[in-house]
Order: sequence, then structure tokens, then C-alpha cells
Amino acid sequence: MRKSALLVVIFILLLSFTPVYVDSEGSHYTIWVYVSRNGQPQEGATLTFTNLANGQTSPYLETGGGWYGTDLANIDWTLGDTILVEAYYNEYYGYNSTVLTTYGSIHGDWLNITLLAPMCPEKPWGPFPSDGATDVSLSPILSVHVSDPNDDVMDVYFYDASDDSLIDVDTGVPSGSIATISWNNLTYSTTYSWYAIASDGNCTNQSDTWSFTTRQPTNYTLRVSETPRDSGTFVLDPPGGTYIEGTTVSVLAIPAPTYLFDYWSGDASGSENPLLVVMDRDKVISGHFSLIQYSLTADVEPSGTGSVTFNPSGGTYSVGTVVTVTAHPDPGYLFSHWSGDITGSDNPDSLTMDANKSITAHFIANSPPVVAITYPNEGVLLSGVITVQGTAYDENGNETLQKVEVKIDDGNWSDASGTTQWTYVWNTTETSDGNHTIYARAYDGVNYSSVVQRNITVNNIPPPDTILSINWSRHPQIPKNNETVVVICVGDEINFTVSYN
Repeated sequence: MRKSALLVVIFILLLSFTPVYVDSEGSHYTIWVYVSRNGQPQEGATLTFTNLANGQTSPYLETGGGWYGTDLANIDWTLGDTILVEAYYNEYYGYNSTVLTTYGSIHGDWLNITLLAPMCPEKPWGPFPSDGATDVSLSPILSVHVSDPNDDVMDVYFYDASDDSLIDVDTGVPSGSIATISWNNLTYSTTYSWYAIASDGNCTNQSDTWSFTTRQPTNYTLRVSETPRDSGTFVLDPPGGTYIEGTTVSVLAIPAPTYLFDYWSGDASGSENPLLVVMDRDKVISGHFSLIQYSLTADVEPSGTGSVTFNPSGGTYSVGTVVTVTAHPDPGYLFSHWSGDITGSDNPDSLTMDANKSITAHFIANSPPVVAITYPNEGVLLSGVITVQGTAYDENGNETLQKVEVKIDDGNWSDASGTTQWTYVWNTTETSDGNHTIYARAYDGVNYSSVVQRNITVNNIPPPDTILSINWSRHPQIPKNNETVVVICVGDEINFTVSYN
């Protein structure tokens, strides 16, 4: 009777402290839970009321004496839903559940939960390597068997027994399976001790301590050679060529003069220099070197006025290669000079490839040369053998003048002697007397000059004997006096007429 009255009071208190939420059916549903531990009511426990159908949790009240309650009006529920109730107190745990079966104004279920002490994982067993094992590798896999009475998932920690330092942990290991880790970079011929601890989150269990001994070291040889022969050398660090297994050897390739290091082959690859080699077996490595290559480029200035060719062709050359470069002017242009890594005006020219080089060929527009006849003068009378004389020049430079040509009338062009000062010997006796024309032109290798001419008269007939008579006329300043001596001074004009009879 007293218990019933107490429950009614508790129920009224629960309703007074709990907000009323009407579910989809418009009903409340109250769940009472009595929690005990070791036969005594457990106060201060933490409870969760979870609707497994939708994951919603309902708030609760602790009313004292181990009693806890909730009104499901706080969450969504319907008939057939299962409410899971879990209780926690420190490491103790218990749970119960109820299925919602009735709608109405107010309904309730009464549940009991007994808190139990957690059950720890079993002590790890079945080590690998086995206890006392020898000839173990320097990076062994450690493993143990683990299990948990509650089938809890465990984290398994592996420790170095020499200093209790953590080696590694294998997490989320199912009960009844094997936990494994790697213990790396151990030392040859050394004994190591270790143990494992299994934890389910509530309590732990430590294994026995086991030991193993690592294996004896193995010696390996490293041979390094160069390709092509005498193209480079190598420095090994540490030196020697014979190494204990696991030794890391630095191999530095040093090119010979005029060579560059290229790449590794054999038991190595890539072009890293120095190369790090881990000696886990006998190894043979070849370092490949190549002659230093330099590039040669050529430009033309102004653009579109000519071109440049290389011999040998290609533009990329091994160190020491001698390359002949030739400038080729386009029609209407002349090569002027080089700039860049070649200077001067020699064409072709050459250079030795001892670095990357660039040259520019400069061209100029060609101007025709100019020629002139300086002897004989226009309209003179000529006879016998004469020397026609003249000059020529080229504004692009007189060095471009190649020749001067002369012809008489409609005859063939003949080469004169010289260029800027030129002569041409003409025997007029081989030509008929009368009027003739001397023509001259100059050539600069691209264009001819304008043709110049002199008109002359050839007369190789000797004149007959002649009597020269001179008719004098009086000077205005000489007095007409036959009896007076006339004095003619230097600078006086004398007028006379010459005629042939």
C-alpha cells in the first residue's frame, strides 16, 4: 500500500516536471526504471531512453531511491516501437528494453536494470615472433591473439619492454582475432623484449613479456662504372664498395671536363646526383655522361634581308665543335657585318662552341656603283694608242666593286684594269677614222652601274705640208707710226688669225 502511494506521488511529480508532448496518436507513455547495484538502489546513474525506430532520445527525471522515469510525449513514437534503456555508473553498466503496445490517455511500463561490473579483455597470447625466436628480420611484424568476454572491439598497444615505450597500436581489433604492427629499423644481432596490452575502453589486460633476437648482418658489394669510358668518376660515401646489409651509400657522379652527368642505369634509375643506394643485395650501377651541348642561334638584321647557314647544321653542338657560318643576302641586299659572338665582316666565318652562342648577320640594301670617264674629254680628236682613264665608287663600300668594263661603239665589253681608278688601252689605229663612242660601266657583284660615254673623233691620216701665215691686227693701244719702235710688254693682248693654205 505504501509502495503504491509512493509511485503515485512520483508519477505526479514526473508529470509536473516533464513538458507534455502529444505524439502522433495524442497519447503519453511513461516508463519507470529501477536501477540497482549489488542489491542496493543506485542513485546518480546516467540513463538514456532511445526509440530504436527513429533514434530519438527522451529526457528523464531521477526521483530518488534508485527510481528514474520519462514521458515519451517528448519524442515521436507509435505502437510496436522498442525503447532501449541504458544505465551507466562509472565503469558499471546495465540495460533493459520495452515494446510500446497500448494507446490511451496515460500508460506506463516498469523496468529493472542491474548494473554489472565490466568484464576485461583476456590477456593477449600467441606472440609472433615466438618467445625466444632468433634470426628475426630488422623490421619484424609483431602480432598477438586477443579476445573479449563481451565481444567488445579492442585497441591493442605494443610496448618495448626495455623502456616501456610505445611501439605502435592496432585499433578496432575484433574479439577472437589477431592484432599486428611493424617494428622497424632494428639492429643486427640484438635481443629485443616486448609485450602487448588489450583495451576494450573500460579496462585493460597486459600480456606476458616475450623476446626475440635479430639476425646476423649480410655483406653486399656495390660496383659503379661510367658510360662512355673515361667520361666521369664516382665518390662513394662511405667508401669501400662492400657494405653491411641496410647500409645507405651516397654515390656522387663527377663528370670529366667537357662532360655532364646524365642518368643512372642498372640497379638504379633517374638522374638524382648524388644517388642514395640502400644495400639490400649486391648491386651494379652505371652512371651515364654526355658531352656538354651548346646551342647556336642566328638572327638577321633587318628581318627578311637574308639568311644564315651552319656547317655542320643543327644548331646544337658538343663542346669544342667548330661551326662555319655563312651569310646569304637576299636579292637586292649585301652582307655587311656580324655582331654578337662573331664580329667583323668575313663571310663565311667560324666559331668554336664553348658556350651557348648567338650571332646576327647584318645586311644592307645594295646601291649600284657609279662610274666616270676622266680621259679623253668629250669631242676630242684622237689618234694612235691612247689610255682611257676613269674612276668608280660604291656607296656600300668600294670593296664591293668587282670590275669596270669598257667597250667602243657596239663592240663587246672588255675588262679595264683597276676599279676605283681604272684604265683601258685602246689602239685607235684599229678603228676607222671618224666619230666613235667610248662606253664604261662598273659591277659590284649584284648590280651594274649606269653606262657613261664619251664621244670622240679618230683621225689617224697624217696632214699635208702647210704654210702658216699670220695676219696681225693692230692693238688699239699701239700708235700707228711706222717710224716709231713698238714695244710689246708681257700681258699685252696680241690678236692674230691662223689659217691653212
